[in-house]
Amino acid sequence: MIGLFFYDIFWVFGTEVMVTVAKSFDGPIKLLFPRVLPTLTEKGQFSLLGLGDIVVPGFFVSLMIRFDLVQSKIAKKGAEFASFAKPYFYTTLAAYALGLVLTVGVMYFFEAAQPALLYLVPCCLIASLSVGMARGELGVLFTYDEEADSKALQEKEDAEGKKEQ
Repeated sequence: MIGLFFYDIFWVFGTEVMVTVAKSFDGPIKLLFPRVLPTLTEKGQFSLLGLGDIVVPGFFVSLMIRFDLVQSKIAKKGAEFASFAKPYFYTTLAAYALGLVLTVGVMYFFEAAQPALLYLVPCCLIASLSVGMARGELGVLFTYDEEADSKALQEKEDAEGKKEQ
């Protein structure tokens, strides 16, 4: 996400390429937000948000709910449960929503193209890191490996299932 943060800033502020392509391409890869509604005499003006600005942070938010799940299973030692605490997910989701509002607000206020990841990435990262610091899990968060943790939990559940049989 940090790499895409700088990528987005460069291509929006450093060149006209991103803005030109986004304005000229008419397809389902962008969301348009009205700045000025169309009238009989004037064409409407829109701010746009690219699909990547939604998908990339969305992957991060989904990773946070997986992290919450793994942490809950570790805390409950594999016990069956219908729900689990989601502090990372809820905090990061709220921060993502705040980042979107901030992005659209800045686009509206400055009437210029803005790299959405300039606002979304810091919001999401600060939120998840803040929860990690508050819970004392910052090290666990930094070393989290989705594939390794999922495999270890599955092996643990399989071993417990064999013991019960």
